[in-house]
Formats: sequence, structure tokens, C-alpha cells
Amino acid sequence: MAAGGAASATAAATREPEADGLVEAPPAQPAADAGPRQSDTEEGTVTAATEAAAPLMTVEVDCVVQRRGSEFVETIEKLRNFWYGTKGPLGGVNSEPTPKPGDGNGICAHLACAKRPFCIVAKLEEVKKLYVPGRDQFRIKSVKSLSGGSINAPKSQALPNALERGLHQVIKHSRPLDTEADVDAVGLGEKTAEKVKEILSRGESSRVEAAAHDKRREVLALFNEVWGAGPATAQRWYAAGCRSLDDLRARKDLTEQQKVGIQYYDQMLRQIPRAEIAAAEAIVRQAVFELCEGWGAADVERTFAFATGSYCRGKPTSSDIDMLLCLPPSLQDRDCGAFITQLLGRLLDEGLLLDEMHPRRPHEASTVRASWMGLCRPPGAPCERRIDFKLYSHALTPYAVNYFANSMSFCRATRHWANYAVPEVARRFNPAATGFKLSDQVMVPRIKRRRQRGGDASSGEESDVAAGEGGAGERELEPEVDCHTETDIFETLGLAYVPWHMRFFHDFK
Repeated sequence: MAAGGAASATAAATREPEADGLVEAPPAQPAADAGPRQSDTEEGTVTAATEAAAPLMTVEVDCVVQRRGSEFVETIEKLRNFWYGTKGPLGGVNSEPTPKPGDGNGICAHLACAKRPFCIVAKLEEVKKLYVPGRDQFRIKSVKSLSGGSINAPKSQALPNALERGLHQVIKHSRPLDTEADVDAVGLGEKTAEKVKEILSRGESSRVEAAAHDKRREVLALFNEVWGAGPATAQRWYAAGCRSLDDLRARKDLTEQQKVGIQYYDQMLRQIPRAEIAAAEAIVRQAVFELCEGWGAADVERTFAFATGSYCRGKPTSSDIDMLLCLPPSLQDRDCGAFITQLLGRLLDEGLLLDEMHPRRPHEASTVRASWMGLCRPPGAPCERRIDFKLYSHALTPYAVNYFANSMSFCRATRHWANYAVPEVARRFNPAATGFKLSDQVMVPRIKRRRQRGGDASSGEESDVAAGEGGAGERELEPEVDCHTETDIFETLGLAYVPWHMRFFHDFK
């Protein structure tokens, strides 16, 4: 590349683009200043907290929206209430009432836990992690959402289960829990209330204590953390007599991903600090911009190249590095497969990527998207780290960003809202529509059968409700909704744009 082109790419790497524009990234700010800035007018610039290196950097994304500051929180509360089936205001962004000095127990900030020397919420989270897909389906309906910290956890749209809704009710409860009457006043389901009462009286859950001596559960938990293995595979390995990672290594039917997952098992369980992710992000971004220029792009500054996931929401550590890349408009119809193949080869030569998972292997031709997952070694990292690449064409940028910048629960809540909360808006696009399908690639009106809860919000019971005349089933309709920015997506759904660092409920997941 000519010197001028390299300089241009370097300059572009200091700019933070969104779907339809960009502004210069200001110098790093103290973490306390990393929140959204308020505009004096209703039309303003939305601030998204991302980071080039610790501490947090405030980056202004060129995304004009009609809003006042409270609308950020109002949107979060709308989505949370609709998703978890709760009613009324839920307090601040993280759904936790603000404790006053002396209210806490020194362990956590939940007011419900103030009279106990432990965190009730953390104890319930331990119970939640015990449910095993297949064995406990009758107890917990959205078992896919309970993968906890598993590296194989998907972004399912399964409805939140009774225990998960109960967790949020405890988190937002504004009074200490001390007696059984206090627990009854929270409005939990019967089984969830029993679990909370036991934790209050004993300090532990009997299920958790029993699980500590359950060898089968211990082995399944070990296998579930193997990269490329889900619950069904873990149970198949157990049924075949495997009890350790050495037993798995002797198997002849492992996929390439599973072999790498076993080889680097310990490394993949280690959390990645923000500074390492920022270093890897900078290397990838520079390579992406230079490659775009090499492909003849005259609008490199409109390329999207960011680490997303919990990193862009400000979490101190992450389980992997999620790189989201979107090509500029001038490369709209170019081959994403060829682009990512060249990019991975360059990053391998530069020493960021490891040769596992064959980064030089040619990708299938596509003008829409391409992806790759493997291992890397960021500068200063003590071990290998997991890294995922998702590459999209320019037209899909707002949908891809909306998917990968959200936390898992926020993502599910947004799609649930699109499916069921705004049928009148969907009918403006197609009279037969009952809602929208919102994915990482499209927003389109659809007819969908709804899984509707019966009874109170904490019961967890559901019933089928046919959408459309005569139970028309589920199908996508025309036309697609034309969204050029994330703001367009939020506004179509009747919501205010929410900055990246606010897109979670009580945790960063």
C-alpha cells in the first residue's frame, strides 16, 4: 500500500463510525464521565461508552434522535417489564433501587439482601445454574437461557422462566427480606418463594448442597464448558462412559472445534481484561481499514470495526473477543467471504491469530455475511484467547449492531417486543401482520403464533394464542422495513434509542 493510503487508514482507525456517519473519537475520559451526555435540545448526539484502552473512553456516535434523557431509562423499563412480565416502574437502569448509606450488608447493593450477611440474588443464581436441559425441562421452560457463563450459550428467544423472573423481582424489591411474610409480599411464584425462604433461613439452597456431591452433574458441567459442545453432546459423552477431558481426547468423533476446545480448555475459562480486548480491537480495526482501501474503498471512514458483546457495555472482563465488522457502502456488493479470508490471513501473519481453526481456509462466497471463530494472542496476554469475527455488508449494519451490542436478555427483550408489543405498527406495513421479525439481518412484518403466559406474571404458565385469522401460523410478510441506522429500528418499534453501555438489565450478560 502506498504511504498515503496507510496514513489514511491510520486516520480512519481513530474514528468511530455508526451505520450512517461518524465523528472524531475524543481523548480518554475518566470512568466517572463515561455515561451518556445530555443535549440542551431534543435533537442531539447519542453517546455510547466504548473503550480503546482502560479507563473507559466516551465515544460520540453520529446518531440523531428525538429524545430527552429520561427516555433512555423509559425504554429500558418498557422492554424489561414486557419481557419479564412485571408491572410498574423498576427503578434505575440496572433495575436496582438506590440504597441509602447504611442500607447494604457490605456484600451486595440489593436492598432485599440488607438483613443477611450474603447475597440472596447470588444464591438464586447458583440454583438457576443447576437446571440441566432435558432432565429439568418440566421445571424450567427457557432452559437455553440458563447456560450461565457457558462459552456455548446462545442468544435464544425463549421466554424467561419463573425463576428468572423471580430473580428480577428480588433485585428490584425495595425492602429487606427477613421473614416469610416479607418474601410473600414480593409476589413470587410458589416454587421460587420456597427457594428464597429456604435461603433466608439456612443461608444456602439444599439443591446447591446436594449438587456439590452429584458426580454426574459435576462431569456434565465440565463437558458443557468444552468449546463446541452443548448439553446434548455432554450427555452423549457421559452416556458413552467418558468422565474426564482425557477420556474425551481419546474419542475419534470429535469435531475440529471440540479438539481445540479441549486443548485450550483452561485458557478459555480465563476472563479477558478490557485492555487486552482493546489491544486486539485496534489491531483488527487497522487491518480492516487498510484492506478496505486495498479493495478500492473511497469511504473507509464508514467502515464499522468494533469489539462488541459485554466489552462495549463496560464490563471489566469478558469471556471472549467479539469483533463485529461491516463493510463501507462502496463495497456493498463485494464478496464478504473473500474479504474475511484475506483479513484473517493478514492477522495471522501479524501474529494476532493462532493457526488453529484454519484462518487461511477459503470462505464460501457471499455478498451478505461471513464469520470465523478461533484463537488469538493479544499483545501482553498471558495465554490464548477466544475471538469471533462477524462480517456483514453495509446495508445490514444497523441490524447486526443491534444484535451484537445488546446483552443477551436485552436482545431477547427487544425481539420479544418486536414480535408482540406493536401489532398496530406492523399493520402499517402489512395489514395481516401481528408483529415484526427482528434479526441480525432484517426487520420484516410477520404473522406469528404467540406463546402467552397464563395467570400471574410469576406463574411461568403459557398457552398457545393463534396470530391472525384462524390461527394462521407463522410466516414472514412483505415489505422489509428499510432501516438505515439503529435509531430507525428503535423508533419503528416505538422506543427511544438506548446507548450501548446501557443495554443490559441487572447484569452485563
